[in-house]
Amino acid sequence: MFALAAFRTRTGRVRLAVGTDAGLITCDPFDEETPVLPLRPLDGVMGPSVKALATLRLPSGRTLLAAGGKNSTLEVFDAESLDVVTVVHGQGRGVVALALYFDQQDRPRLAAASSTTRSVRTYDPLTGEENKAARIPRSAASLGPYPHPNFGTLLALGGADGGPVSLWDPATGEEVYASPPDHTGRVKAVVAVETGRRMPFVVSASLDRTVRIWNPTGRTSELEPDLEASGDGSLLAVLPGSDDGPSLLTPARSGAVSIRSAARGQLRRTRLPPQQLTWPAEWDCNALTALATHVWPDGSASVVIGLKNGLIGRWDEQRGWRSPPVDQSWQAASVRSLATLSLPGADVILVSGTSAGSICFHDLASGEQRWEPVREDAAVRALAALPTETGPLVAFSSGRTVGFSCVGAPSHLRLPGRTGPVPSLAVCPAEDGSSLLVTGGSDGCVRLWSPDAPRTEAYPVLEGHHGPVSAIGLLPPTPTSPQPLLATAGSSDTTVRLWNPWTGEELMRVVTGTPLTSLCALPDGGMPDTSDPAIAFGGPAGLAALTVRR
Repeated sequence: MFALAAFRTRTGRVRLAVGTDAGLITCDPFDEETPVLPLRPLDGVMGPSVKALATLRLPSGRTLLAAGGKNSTLEVFDAESLDVVTVVHGQGRGVVALALYFDQQDRPRLAAASSTTRSVRTYDPLTGEENKAARIPRSAASLGPYPHPNFGTLLALGGADGGPVSLWDPATGEEVYASPPDHTGRVKAVVAVETGRRMPFVVSASLDRTVRIWNPTGRTSELEPDLEASGDGSLLAVLPGSDDGPSLLTPARSGAVSIRSAARGQLRRTRLPPQQLTWPAEWDCNALTALATHVWPDGSASVVIGLKNGLIGRWDEQRGWRSPPVDQSWQAASVRSLATLSLPGADVILVSGTSAGSICFHDLASGEQRWEPVREDAAVRALAALPTETGPLVAFSSGRTVGFSCVGAPSHLRLPGRTGPVPSLAVCPAEDGSSLLVTGGSDGCVRLWSPDAPRTEAYPVLEGHHGPVSAIGLLPPTPTSPQPLLATAGSSDTTVRLWNPWTGEELMRVVTGTPLTSLCALPDGGMPDTSDPAIAFGGPAGLAALTVRR
């Protein structure tokens, strides 16, 4: 089967048209006793192989069915009777995509993409007459009508070799919009999806194993402010409490931190927070290696950064950058990971892990070192802070070891060595309300551990990722979903997965087609017009966010 289209008959029954190597057939998908009706002759002008189909219901109730194959022609039929309406010639050596739509004057139109002419041509499907003045000079592997509020019906084009998804005005042959060239394989389908907004989204499906969603609204006007912002999402943190929802923090191209709206993906346009946080030039480093945020009891937030030269900086909305920064350059090591934990009282401790294997403890408010560092033999990949009845614990991943340390004390517990290298850590509540450590392994497994019994997993192992689990996020319970959910990202299998941590059930999977290195849950209200929780994730190719309907 090469092509599929559905239509309704005048009596309201649904029928399917199927294009195969043997020709075109139509059938009733809900009636197994209804015979399949082949279109004959199979070796006529269309050829034996049908590669593309499209349908359009006319105001009269008649439905047109367009079909194209390997030959240089395409045919338009009455979908019910299969009588030929018109035959269109001159399509090179094959038709790879078709679209039927109404133009701005409500006239039916047919668009056809050829594999050899590398263009999209438009016709009157009732007469076969071509609009030669409006050929689209772009090859396409897929076509789809797109209703634009200003231009009428546009054509969405998906490329044969991937690249951008574009919108074209078929009346003039001019390009209206082009997405970033993120697809790396043939785009097999493009569909317009109404969302209640002024303009629909474009959804594209590609042989690169990704489905991507594009918002064509205002990209031209929004491009200029983004020139200084990198698409890098390899580091990610959330800054809550802004006027229009939380912000996403990511590395910027110019040696700074970009601040974007989590709901819209655009750089912030308000004064607080600004679009970027550029740390002082005297810190003499533009390589950001760690990123975190901390929310204070009064609701204000701080941004904490770690740099390749060992410096740690803190930024506050009201005071800006605190100077001087925390100086760990004496270790000749970069800062790899950051975490904060609250001690009894008002003290907040900043925990940092370095490429030299040191785990350091500083007072977040003053920057002063509070205890001697914990020394490990390998770089610290990840940190997590666990509240326990006896006080907070710091969990760390270093080499092939995952260990626990009381604040200011050497490590005293370690997980079994069979876990192997662990790229990511997180904290999740157990059913009894205690805190569990979540480990994302290089073996693709996600495990939950109790620090009170660190020799055996507390819950079933979450298996499914192919390759390292690079990031973990926690979606807290809601009134409609009493248990928390875990979100995990894979750097090799390019997936984001959602789990019930207590049963081990995988609830959702999103394949992105690009390596992922960061993930976090957004606070309540992260997305407009919905009460569903949301997650953001990213990697070197950029950022994405989605809502999770439980």
